[in-house]
Amino acid sequence: MDFCFRLLKTTYHKKHGADRICFTHHPSSILCSSKFNLEPAESLRYLSLYDNRCLRYFKGHKDRVVSLCMSPVNDSFMSGSLDHSVRIWDLRVNACQGILRLRGRPSVAYDQQGLVFAVAMEGGAIKLFDSRSYDKGPFDTFLVGGDTAEVSDIKFSNDGKSMLLTTTNNHIYVLDAYGGEKHT
Repeated sequence: MDFCFRLLKTTYHKKHGADRICFTHHPSSILCSSKFNLEPAESLRYLSLYDNRCLRYFKGHKDRVVSLCMSPVNDSFMSGSLDHSVRIWDLRVNACQGILRLRGRPSVAYDQQGLVFAVAMEGGAIKLFDSRSYDKGPFDTFLVGGDTAEVSDIKFSNDGKSMLLTTTNNHIYVLDAYGGEKHT
């Protein structure tokens, strides 16, 4: 199979660099984290690809953002940082809407309905939160046994029944989203 890609747009971010990115609900707008943590005040940017301008900066993280995820149902998004926090944001507001303090490098993901989000962290710990009441803490926590590496990324399947988890040891796990058991 041969694929042919056509370049649609190029944007430049020489001052901050570009690291984690994700689309918003508008096809010509994205979220982008800085590769170079020059100023914590500019670690997350909401960008218009149409006219190559920054629509909003999101302030709060004290270190590099290593995970970024847009809600599938509304203007909320999450960012996980090396400062050991997960922040919950709204595209329409500059200020952080919520914060979770955790240990290790957090990786974040929403399920396809936007009702649940997962935070994976060091030692294979995964915490599941209700998006509407995350401040009450996780409703479930489980461990991916046998791998003590940091989690690199986590994603829910389209049907919400499974999760993919990658680690810095180059392992990929397929997990049951309800109980954390590894699929074989």
